[in-house]
Amino acid sequence: MGYQLGIDVGSANTVLAVSDGGWPAVLTLGGGRAVPSVLYMPQAGGMLVGRSAARRATADPERAARGFLHRVGEPGHVLVAGAAYSPEGLLGRLVGHLVGQVVAARGEEPEQIVVSHPTFWPEHRRAAFAEAVSQLSDVSAPVTTCASADAIGTLLISRRAARTVDLVGFYDFGAGHFDSAVLSFSPFGFERLGSPVGVGRAGGAEFDELLVDRALARVGTSRDRLDLGDPAIAVALGRLRDECAQAKEYLAEEEEIEVTVSLPGRETASVTVSRSDLETLVAPVVDDTVRAFRQALRSGQAEPADLSTVLLFGGTARMPLVAAQMRAAFPGVGRWQVGSDDDIATGAALIAAGLAERSPGEQITSIIRPPVAGTQPGSVPPWGSFSQPGSYPAEGSVPPASSFPPAGSVPPVSSFPPVGSLPPAGSLPPVGSTSSAGPVPPARPADPDATVIGGRTGAPVSSPPPAGTAPGTPMTYPTATGASPSSSGFDEGAATMLGGMEIVNAAGESRPGGAAPVPPQAARPDTRHGGRGGRSGSGGGPFAGRSGGTIAAAVAAIVFVTAGVVFGVALTGGDDEEPTAVVPIATAVTTPPAQQSASPAPLTRGPKTVLIAGSAEVAPISETAYAGFRQVQPNVTVNVSSSTTEDGFAKLCAGEIDVADASFEFDSKANPGCADQIVGFEVAHHTLPIVVNPQNSWARCMTLDQVREIWNAGSQITRWDQIDSSFPAQPITFVGPPRDSVQAQVFNATVNDASNRSRQYQEADLSGVATDVARDQYALGFLDFPTFQTFGSQLRGLEIDNGKGCVEPNAVTAGTGFYLPLCKPVFVYARKDSLRESGAAAFMRYYMQNGEKIAFDAHYVPRAQSTIDENVAKVDELIKGVPPVTA
Repeated sequence: MGYQLGIDVGSANTVLAVSDGGWPAVLTLGGGRAVPSVLYMPQAGGMLVGRSAARRATADPERAARGFLHRVGEPGHVLVAGAAYSPEGLLGRLVGHLVGQVVAARGEEPEQIVVSHPTFWPEHRRAAFAEAVSQLSDVSAPVTTCASADAIGTLLISRRAARTVDLVGFYDFGAGHFDSAVLSFSPFGFERLGSPVGVGRAGGAEFDELLVDRALARVGTSRDRLDLGDPAIAVALGRLRDECAQAKEYLAEEEEIEVTVSLPGRETASVTVSRSDLETLVAPVVDDTVRAFRQALRSGQAEPADLSTVLLFGGTARMPLVAAQMRAAFPGVGRWQVGSDDDIATGAALIAAGLAERSPGEQITSIIRPPVAGTQPGSVPPWGSFSQPGSYPAEGSVPPASSFPPAGSVPPVSSFPPVGSLPPAGSLPPVGSTSSAGPVPPARPADPDATVIGGRTGAPVSSPPPAGTAPGTPMTYPTATGASPSSSGFDEGAATMLGGMEIVNAAGESRPGGAAPVPPQAARPDTRHGGRGGRSGSGGGPFAGRSGGTIAAAVAAIVFVTAGVVFGVALTGGDDEEPTAVVPIATAVTTPPAQQSASPAPLTRGPKTVLIAGSAEVAPISETAYAGFRQVQPNVTVNVSSSTTEDGFAKLCAGEIDVADASFEFDSKANPGCADQIVGFEVAHHTLPIVVNPQNSWARCMTLDQVREIWNAGSQITRWDQIDSSFPAQPITFVGPPRDSVQAQVFNATVNDASNRSRQYQEADLSGVATDVARDQYALGFLDFPTFQTFGSQLRGLEIDNGKGCVEPNAVTAGTGFYLPLCKPVFVYARKDSLRESGAAAFMRYYMQNGEKIAFDAHYVPRAQSTIDENVAKVDELIKGVPPVTA
């Protein structure tokens, strides 16, 4: 059976985790789970790695290389045994040797390797890192790199250890550097908020050297008074450094410790090092990390009170001083948790598994339900199950709760506040997505610096297991509309996982099977069979009669545009108040599968039940609305299913549902009888920019006629100079979303007056479109606005002149609807008789009153305040006299 590797290369230690169909297991190499990131070059030739290298390095430091990670991507060489090595070459040797050990033990190459790097590194360092681990490591398997924070985000998504909608702080203070970022979790996955911030020369190794200096001072000497070229002195300092490193760890729990100083020609002495000594030495550096973390928050326009949790990683982060300074600086943070040293490698292994194996999608109906009264903590199901083969646990492969390390096994941080329970029940609604299998985009060369936010169609999503089931035990979702929760009383739902993750395939090769690598937490949205965004006919399809608004809020980085994609995991609600903890999973423990309980009868409309169906394009907005609504009104059940706009209208007019999500306006002429029974609300904007490569210096603006001539089904344009004679005589690479996707249907209905008419082009999911254009100077494509925003400077939006001058796609033109005709509103429609029921009335008023925040949290473009006010006034008029929801 194939397997995948995740590797966390640290300045001091390297950790490897392997996934072979179940939950990743951390490997033990050379006698431990953490392999020292040390190389030793013996005089007789060859190379030692890890513990054996570290032991030899103490006695012969000139032949050892350590701490080279912080020099990757920077000029200069490392002198080892009189020979000059590049930092990248040393890194490649380390990774290659460790992978070789795994291959020797398992008898075959891994299918995929993912190696993590510091999140804050600039582009040139990431590129150098990617080159080192893929091209200098002599590894034949595909190698991809990812940011450490993205590995943690993937891990939290997979464990369902983050809530909806959540901001989580990432604070990584290891041996060689400090790294920080803010992760924004939504019903649809996660993304990095703002910019990561780090400190390059700060960490435990630097603190060890400070302690060495302090110990030398206590015995009346210093480095500059020692002959550092004397091998005996070098060996003695190496041993003293090791003692100081160990003392630093002990001082996390003890007030003081004795350190032995043994130097040639001097009497051996013991000096006392206290915690206060250490804290005095390192306090300025710790303060630098606090400032850096604050800057990471500011870059994402977030406040400390917005953070539900801050996760602390790295050995240095366990110092009590770190906890004390961070808590003092950010008193509004809800919870502080110490992560395991294995977590980044485990997250990288999950990403590797997602890259290596994909499965066809299956239509899922999301059932969102209120908490079950009286659920006791002991009956709460463990973390939800997973769906992606190779990246999510196979049946029985994840340790049961009893196998998790006890609380006492986590390194103590006595000054941390106690880990409380999760946010109140009802704060985490599951969300649904629909998808069907479709064509896989053709192979593409890898982009050396591509930000990927997409994926392939995913496997059937599993439902939350009953109480007592081992985490990860798969259970099948019902796929029929109206499916109900299990008898355990917990929700069944599915969400498409998206994220803004930097992913690099430095090997420069296409993925086997023609698919580009995709991180599991960042599954590319495959929007097939979503709500249709346009209709046949003249007048510009769904955009006829549009009116402009005022400037809207800035757009968030990622949008969920319906799909059954790779990492569609169940985000369940219910009275789930189990404490969240990031705990290491050391081994795979087989647990018998739990039996699935039968599903109750499908839901029907009622005073406390709201049924929603329709466009999969709009469903995420309605699901996000319910995410907030259930926190203030837990007594109402909302069932969201995703299909098409036409299906939603049909069910709404037939009285089968209360609310319909719609990608376009209802045609009152087609069904005048129904038009009198329903009411519509414009809730957000959806924009489809045409994009080119930033190196394209010739195509800045095109008229609408030119756009139509290019994209028409019968177009004969294949080269740039056929559009304009001043353009280069180079072939155009046409790229776009699948023809049956919402985006393609909307685009074609607008440009070609029919949703099923288009020229031939290379089909890819949304992030695949962006990646293709970003790597091809002569490419031309179209995609959704949030993906365009996510890729930032890697893409350039083509300006469109619709007769009123050239307009570029940006947050302003998307929010105001000025990027015409490729900007459209999306809607929800409600039955007027449903609004006379207390549940639907309360839900729709909340939906309209909080329209701006809901659209923003769902990663769409919010409407202007004037539109929101009109929606509120409209719904208030219709719900006059409706009694409130009763308990």
